[in-house]
Amino acid sequence: MKVTSIASPDVRTAIWSLDGSAADANNTYIGTVTGGTYTNATYFGIGYALSLTGAGSYALISSPFFNLSYTSFTIEAWIYLTSIASDNIIFSQCCTGCQDQCIVVGVQTGKIYMGMPLNNVYGTTILLVNTWYHVAYVYDYSTFTQSVYLQGILEGTKTSVDPYTGQTGSIMFGAVNLTVGSYTGNVDAITLTTTAKTAASILSDATLVAYFSFDSLPVIQVQGPNALYTYSQNTNRVAGKRSTGLSFSGTSSYFQMLGMPLYLSPIRSHSFAMWIYPYAVNGGNLLQKSKLATLGGPCNQLIGFNSVKQIVFAASTSNVLVGPFITANQWTHIGYTYSAANGIIMYVNGVSYGTTGSFNFVTTNSLDWLNVGWGGGTCPLSPIVAGYYQGIIDELYVYQRELTASEIATLALS
Repeated sequence: MKVTSIASPDVRTAIWSLDGSAADANNTYIGTVTGGTYTNATYFGIGYALSLTGAGSYALISSPFFNLSYTSFTIEAWIYLTSIASDNIIFSQCCTGCQDQCIVVGVQTGKIYMGMPLNNVYGTTILLVNTWYHVAYVYDYSTFTQSVYLQGILEGTKTSVDPYTGQTGSIMFGAVNLTVGSYTGNVDAITLTTTAKTAASILSDATLVAYFSFDSLPVIQVQGPNALYTYSQNTNRVAGKRSTGLSFSGTSSYFQMLGMPLYLSPIRSHSFAMWIYPYAVNGGNLLQKSKLATLGGPCNQLIGFNSVKQIVFAASTSNVLVGPFITANQWTHIGYTYSAANGIIMYVNGVSYGTTGSFNFVTTNSLDWLNVGWGGGTCPLSPIVAGYYQGIIDELYVYQRELTASEIATLALS
């Protein structure tokens, strides 16, 4: 007979950024680190990650007790393994003095897995060393189901799984019960919440690099799951498409964000979507990526206008899409998606306008800056006419995957 109880009605969440400390964001669940250090080699190029070196290297959060019994929960993390041993423990909680009462999540024989009392579920992909991955582990108490996700994609499910019943026990990163398993590599941004996150939510956590609504201060606050570094110059909050947008006045008016992992491999799918309200469309740059913050280094023009008021998407001189005429002082939604299989697809007001066809977007394999509205640099791609953008931008999304046509259409309706 399945073990049942009344689930706790409250949702508790702890987020460990691991930026030089094993304390969670609310400074409630504070851990101590043994045999590990903090490294600035992180996925987004900001802050720190916890670096563990195998057996005897872990973080221990012993008080207060985080109760995961008789409830749903989701565990997420960014991981970077430098060695794949037989059992790389990312997170564990074991009931003190209980038999077979542990929650263990990690990588076993190269695959992600989640262990509950006498029940394991495994992923299918063999992970590579020296590669960042987003992992998520979900237990849904309402359906007694375990699920594991890699890069936001469901990889394994097991049903009829009894809930965890432990009423005591510490949380550990990198080990279980101090003696079993080890973890060699970096781990970052561990999140624990007592709810079963949906597949859509996990996909967003894994692939939404940044979202800007411009509705709150600071002006360019990142509202996605990642606290990326941003910088703004000569921009202002004004009435936007939804609520508040960001206005660019022209010369020396732009903003930047660092931590674009879209380009961390030779070929990486990515997408941009935004509402634009140009004051003028006789040339000008909307999006550009650069290797250096100085805006003078290697760069790629991505979105801009030509001299006759058409929107232009680009990746290289041989991969350019010229779109429709854009009307000044009118809101237009644009979506830019890229994958090696489909190339760049241009969407205007939620409708596909054209595609370059398949090509490989070869990059510098670096954490680049994304420059919004910047008009300088040495990389304008014809027929984009170099110049600062003049107008408003609202609801800017940056994804590290190719959005579908229906997803772009949904954003265009929002």
